[in-house]
This record gives sequence, C-alpha cells and structure tokens, in this order.
Amino acid sequence: MVSRKNIFYRITDENENAVTDVLCNLMKHRFIRDIVIRFFIPDISESALDSISEEGIIPQKRIEYGGQPDLKIESPKIYIIVENKIRNETKPTPHELSSYITAIRFSKAEYKRLVYLIPQDYSSIQPFRDIEKENSGVVSVR
Repeated sequence: MVSRKNIFYRITDENENAVTDVLCNLMKHRFIRDIVIRFFIPDISESALDSISEEGIIPQKRIEYGGQPDLKIESPKIYIIVENKIRNETKPTPHELSSYITAIRFSKAEYKRLVYLIPQDYSSIQPFRDIEKENSGVVSVR
C-alpha cells in the first residue's frame, strides 16, 4: 500500500523531474548506485561500477545527438541513458525514440544501455517496446 503521507510520494507524485532528482540523489550513494545499475545491466563488472563517480551521474542535460534525457550515467566504461515516464498522458518525443539510441550506439563504453522506466499501464508503451525489440541487449523497458 502506498502511503500518501510519505515524503517521496508527495514530492514525486505527478512530477517527472522530481522523480529524476530523487533517483539521481539516491544514486550518489555507492551502495544504491550499484543496485540500480545492476538492475539496468545485470552482468556489469565490478571494475565498471568502480569507474562511476558522483560527477558521472548527470540529470537533465542535453546530449550531442539531440534531446535531454532525464538521467545520464557516464564513465570511461559505462554509458547509460535513463528516461522515465510517470504520467500516462505523456507521449514519447522523437529524441526519446531515436536520438538516445543513436547516442548509445556511438558510445565507446564497454557497458551501454538505454533504459526506459515506464509504468505497466502506460498507454503509449508500444513505441518503447518496438525500440527495445529492435535493439535487444542495449535497450530496456522496465
């Protein structure tokens, strides 16, 4: 049961940017960061996890191929773009469907992933599922 009195619920309810900020700030702690990144890339090496610094966890910053992903995690060994959707009526943008996968493809990182964090009942999930199917192993819809 979700407690509507919970501080996380109140600050993130219907606010995608707040969800991104909470995730970003939680990932500043190594223990939580490792859990989250292993959720995104289960077979990641310990040395790749060691390569991530706090400065490599970047929310809401434009990328060179276009668009502004919710979160970018970058190190010499890792390149992860995270896009989250929390409201059903929010449609995917062209950047979320093409520019981000281009950035992942051109990354020289050993471990790279484009992760879409989407509610199960999200009405516009099919374009994300199509991208996941076309780019198996590099794109995840969670």
